[in-house]
Amino acid sequence: MGYKLLPGPVHTLDVEFGLGATRTSFVDSSADQSGAVGIAALNYVGRINDNVTLSQRLSAEAGSDNTLLVSTTGLKVKMTDAFSLGLSHLIKRNSDIVGANGDKTDSLTTVNVIYGFRGHRPPCRGGGWLVAPTAAPTGAAVVA
Repeated sequence: MGYKLLPGPVHTLDVEFGLGATRTSFVDSSADQSGAVGIAALNYVGRINDNVTLSQRLSAEAGSDNTLLVSTTGLKVKMTDAFSLGLSHLIKRNSDIVGANGDKTDSLTTVNVIYGFRGHRPPCRGGGWLVAPTAAPTGAAVVA
């Protein structure tokens, strides 16, 4: 469920919340974690000018086994009518899951060249052009 707190057109601010399920399979262990989670997110998109857009998404998934906090900051610069440059930085923090290097925090920085098809605008969730890390393992990126 979500609400648009700030409808734009220069700035938009949305809040989302809901319930879900999660399952984590560990590479180095036969034990899996699964259970219900509460989900909350805050999405901001601000148009700095006609060619530059800034976005910020903060989300949290809280369950009995772990709390995952994700922050994604992005900048999109329109270079031509068809091409844009996208920069994003993602930080993921787990409360109870430790990675292979002993850290609970992962980060990912990406630079993307974006081609926009004429007359087609993708759905804008957190900017629509940022890295969508929730389905990707650490160190991998999926471009939305």
